[in-house]
Amino acid sequence: MEKHINNFDKVVKHLEFKSSDDFYMLQIIKRRKENPEIGVNNICLRTIYIDSLEKLSKMKNDIIESCDRNKARAYINLSRKSYRKCTLQMLKAVTDRVISNDYSKPYHIFDSVAGQCGSDRPVWVVDVDRPEGYSDEEFESMMQSIIEVVNQCKPDDSDGKIIDILDTRNGKHILTKPFNLITFSTIYQDIEVHKNNPTILYC
Repeated sequence: MEKHINNFDKVVKHLEFKSSDDFYMLQIIKRRKENPEIGVNNICLRTIYIDSLEKLSKMKNDIIESCDRNKARAYINLSRKSYRKCTLQMLKAVTDRVISNDYSKPYHIFDSVAGQCGSDRPVWVVDVDRPEGYSDEEFESMMQSIIEVVNQCKPDDSDGKIIDILDTRNGKHILTKPFNLITFSTIYQDIEVHKNNPTILYC
């Protein structure tokens, strides 16, 4: 039986809104891994901009039903975005397209810009897959070692670097504040660290 993931309760604790300019990018993705008939690696069924806790709460059941119905996953980028900053970057992207005489799929421009746009509150994702054959105890020990290394990569931060740990289908996502990636990568060369990527919300 496939592992069921629901990280809504954890994720909602990390959504902070300073003003109406703030938002988080949520996407419902249909993947070939669960849907081999689609013929491509993935299809984005829907992009939702979460700009309040109330909006996410109201849309929670709809998101879950959409994922269940389409055998899809909901991902959310926990690096807070700015509508103003993304809109300004969208204007530049539109101008660049006009200059190059490219008018294809203009409706994707804001989604593309929002996905790439930086954040005043970056959250990195350390993507840890559980090695095949590892017991619960072995994987927990592995996770604790990784967490210790992450926190040691910037010891001047008294609060530590770890924000939270979320379940994934194949392991865990460690949500962190930025840290010294060079130091980390010399120890864990095979573990990916994503600086502006989403984490799993539901699947």
